Amino acid sequence: MLGIADVGVRAQGFSELGPVAPMQVARYGHMATPLDDGKVLVAGGHTQGFALTATAEIYDPALDTWTLYNVPNPHDGGAMVRLSDGRYLFMGGASSGSGVGQSSVTTLYDPVSDSFTNGPPMLYSRFFQTAAVLASGDVLVVGNWYAPGTAELYDHSSGTFVPVGMPIERSSPLILPCADGTAYIVGGSSIYGSGNFTEVEAFDPATGQFALVASEMVPGEQGWSTYWSSYMNRIDLMQRTNGHYVFLVYRVVAGEYEYGIAEFDPVAKQFSLLPLDPALPIYTGTTAGPWAYAVTLMLDQARDLVHVSAVDLVDPLHAERMHTVDVPTGFVSLATGGVVFGRYLYSGSRAWIGDAILFTGGTVDGSNFNVSNEANLLLPQHTVSIGSPEEPVEVPFAYPDPMGPDGGWVHLRGKGQRLLRLIDQTGRICREIGVGPSEEMVRIERAGLPAGMYTIELTGPQYRSTCRVVLE
Repeated sequence: MLGIADVGVRAQGFSELGPVAPMQVARYGHMATPLDDGKVLVAGGHTQGFALTATAEIYDPALDTWTLYNVPNPHDGGAMVRLSDGRYLFMGGASSGSGVGQSSVTTLYDPVSDSFTNGPPMLYSRFFQTAAVLASGDVLVVGNWYAPGTAELYDHSSGTFVPVGMPIERSSPLILPCADGTAYIVGGSSIYGSGNFTEVEAFDPATGQFALVASEMVPGEQGWSTYWSSYMNRIDLMQRTNGHYVFLVYRVVAGEYEYGIAEFDPVAKQFSLLPLDPALPIYTGTTAGPWAYAVTLMLDQARDLVHVSAVDLVDPLHAERMHTVDVPTGFVSLATGGVVFGRYLYSGSRAWIGDAILFTGGTVDGSNFNVSNEANLLLPQHTVSIGSPEEPVEVPFAYPDPMGPDGGWVHLRGKGQRLLRLIDQTGRICREIGVGPSEEMVRIERAGLPAGMYTIELTGPQYRSTCRVVLE
């Protein structure tokens, strides 16, 4: 397991692990997803000169190697889902180089046979569409780019696409599957890239139709929208352990971009804004507000933390930083520094490897013609302080890890009255221990606790920090 302490990373919000071997093919607009065996799959995108590439690669972190595959179809700016049977479905994207046209091709990856095969064609050619797996296991596909923004459904039982009703024509919307089998569709731009939709639609698979349910996403608020890059992350990976989805939202007020983090309850079908403290800085496009945010958040589901990547778009060096948000409280650790990578790190696709995030490819100079094959493994901050970023934050450390039948210890180095909790992956508090001002070691008794991954949460006077531990 990768390291958990974030000593020395508070300035930019992360530390770099590595070096990491570069991909065999330079990519931008590609898809990346973690696999169940701990490896990472990247597929498609375009390479140097804005040329399509019908290739995929799998990264093995244990060996620090990339294995290259030739695949049946290119998928540049397409969509990706993990099907209920464990296979991965890649859909659509540009039909030719330079981001021109749309395609209806699909590709299936089977991790059991480690093979890529042709999938069934979509009913419509698509580019910058979004796809999400519904509660039934079927896949809803919505959106397009410079072509009619139609919708269709992948029937997982027959392995074919079937037509459904016509939604608002959007490009890169966000699809949020609901617990009852329906789905809500929010955000995105027009199919020509203008405007930002605030309207919320509901899709009912029983009728195959869409219905407008609200003109604004957040009740009592105006102008909030979002944008989803289906090739950068999977929607199911933005779902908290309580079932709620979290995602970045923004609105433009007097020419300036305000940012927030929204939460969607798929049972109650309600949106809300997290009460961020402090708020994410506004982007103005000037030296007064140079930091813009990547639309793809990274949710640490075990720690209930969200990591927000930001890039300085005003300075020509384009430094990068990462803010960390504690979802239950809304507390935000704002990074104050930045790191220059020689490419736009935030533009690359990304995936979790243990506690760290693997960033892959992206643009070197802001164009689609000069792209990167580099990969960087970043360990984000695992603590969130209520106070300023410069305040020392106590990070708990579990020993041994993994813990055996006799349990183990949690090492501490802070002062003051604290509360330590051991939490399982369902969010259940299994142990709650008061820690005195001078205590530096806390005993974790194993009795009655099943094997698995647990979160150790330490709450002090001015911070809340977490680490993971495995019980064997």
